[in-house]
Amino acid sequence: MRAEKERMRRFSMISMAVVWIAVITLFAPSGSFPLANGLSLAHGQLGEMQSSGENLHSPSTRELTVQSQGSKRMMGEGMGSSDPVEMGKMMRDMTPPKEAPFYQEKTLLVLMTAAFVLIILWILRRWGVLPRRALRTQTSFVNEAILVVDLCESTKLAVTQGDAFAMRIKNKMMACVREVSEDFGSKFLEGTGDGYLITFPTGTDAVRAAMKILQNAQDYNRDIPRKERIELRIGISYGELVLDEQGKRHGVAINKAFRMEGLTIDHQESLKDGLKADAFPDKNRIFVSEELKEEIDGVEGIDVQLVGVFNLKGFTALHRIYQVPWKGDAGN
Repeated sequence: MRAEKERMRRFSMISMAVVWIAVITLFAPSGSFPLANGLSLAHGQLGEMQSSGENLHSPSTRELTVQSQGSKRMMGEGMGSSDPVEMGKMMRDMTPPKEAPFYQEKTLLVLMTAAFVLIILWILRRWGVLPRRALRTQTSFVNEAILVVDLCESTKLAVTQGDAFAMRIKNKMMACVREVSEDFGSKFLEGTGDGYLITFPTGTDAVRAAMKILQNAQDYNRDIPRKERIELRIGISYGELVLDEQGKRHGVAINKAFRMEGLTIDHQESLKDGLKADAFPDKNRIFVSEELKEEIDGVEGIDVQLVGVFNLKGFTALHRIYQVPWKGDAGN
């Protein structure tokens, strides 16, 4: 999406530049055209150099004398001739040809042709893109897995360690998330301030990507001070999404993923089933919805365990939330 917008922007800039050059070339007065004035000035300076003898390639005095005598002889012969046609021809031969300014020659036609071609291509390209986007807004419903990842206590990091430190941690997280999401075939990625919203074609891809993100964060944390460690929370849901004309995702499943990412033990409605308070993970975890759990059940290398029954803000009824243990190699 970004690459397409960048190509369109560059193409538009090139087209407008060529059109602007063509318009200036067509409508600028001949006396005010910079290049034409430059050419005139150059011709004037050349004439002064020739008259003052500064031109190294100017003919010698003897050659000028011979040319002058030849011209006089031709004039004498012409004046002695009574045929006006022959005299006119002789005068034309003696008159040096005038060079037309370049903007009155074929250069203008070339510029105008190039401008019109670029304009036509730009219009055709726009007509080819906009109808597809309009059509997509009418029929673009996709089923995808939604992964929401958030940096734990980012505000506390900025307050206690400074904005520069918090930004450095965010940049580390950004590099990790972007690389992993591309490796696992993400369809959409959008920053959320302290984290990312990413969609994947299948729940298995989303879960494996989440496991790899946490594994990479753990590897990064191994050799750095505790205060500089990257601590993450991940929530994954699955459902139908609507795509707008920019390709952004909208839907209830996105809201559900955000709600799961921020769950705490206080949101748990029943302690009968699920994890107890002392076993409840508050960071470096992967929570998944019941819909996603059904899709990844039985997938090799992915285990699922019940966290508990929760009341999600903005949703009706209660929801079973599951956890995916991620220790080990996410690629298995």
